[in-house]
Amino acid sequence: MKTKYITATIILAVVSSIAWWPFSAPTGRIDLINQWGKSGGGPGEFNEPMGIAVDMDGNVFVADARNSRVQKFTHEGKFILQWGTSGDKDGEFGKPVGVAVDGEGFVYVSDYDINRIQKFSPEGKFIGKWGKSGDGPGEIAVAAGIHIDRKMKALYLADFYNKRVEKFSLDGKFISQIGASGRVLSGKLHYPTDIYTDAESNIYVADAYNNRIQKFDSNGKYVAKYGGFLGMGIPGKGKGTFRVPSGVAVDEKSIIYVADSANQRVVALSNTGGFLAELPIKETSGLFSPTRVAIGINGTVYAVDTANDRILILKYHKSIATN
Repeated sequence: MKTKYITATIILAVVSSIAWWPFSAPTGRIDLINQWGKSGGGPGEFNEPMGIAVDMDGNVFVADARNSRVQKFTHEGKFILQWGTSGDKDGEFGKPVGVAVDGEGFVYVSDYDINRIQKFSPEGKFIGKWGKSGDGPGEIAVAAGIHIDRKMKALYLADFYNKRVEKFSLDGKFISQIGASGRVLSGKLHYPTDIYTDAESNIYVADAYNNRIQKFDSNGKYVAKYGGFLGMGIPGKGKGTFRVPSGVAVDEKSIIYVADSANQRVVALSNTGGFLAELPIKETSGLFSPTRVAIGINGTVYAVDTANDRILILKYHKSIATN
């Protein structure tokens, strides 16, 4: 009898630690504040935008993948400058899909086609590069999303086909690997696409084809997973499930934002993974395929709507209880 009680207590503790309540009511809302961009190759236009990052001044950088360039905007979406052209030479791109900015304003761009990361000045001047194809330490098999932990001065790369996250110094030296190929089990990754770090340097991974978000500590040790029953990543459209979540970001209040791509929505989660709100496809947003998200100034959130060639400015509002 005592054994049954202990077993039941352990099960309850485990289930309680998984912030997954698929039928819970929203505790807030996500509003569409503004948007910019349209299809094309001119300034401020896009052809499959993917990566997005915000610098310390609130400027927004977008990896304009099919135009083989990076564009820089004000926080409101006013075009500032662009750089890059198609090619494999220094400063050129095959398919740039990830962008990140360090604390000094240097810009880093990951290239899906060429399996490398390039470093630029804030004005787009080429500074350096690293990476080559392979599955060894520091090697890459399709460079996907990147993110810089400014506190730790480290760059994280979603190494897509190697099904792992790699950690580098800002001069390109390999530091460590986070996660390994696998399904269901904690810490296992299946085609990760994006990474983000919070104020404590915890690492959040968009484990896209496991249909979940995984959290690791600053040393790369598994902490938690969110998405489906017990975080096992069973795909779905409910409030506790995802379908190919391809982008993740965390704000200063530890709210987790997810670009739930195949469900055509952006989702907000609590710092324990509980559902808070969503912005689904509808007439007011036209949201079709959000692939990446980033945190801006004054609580704004940017979402890249790749299929519609535009950037959305969003904001989460916590609901106020009323009697």
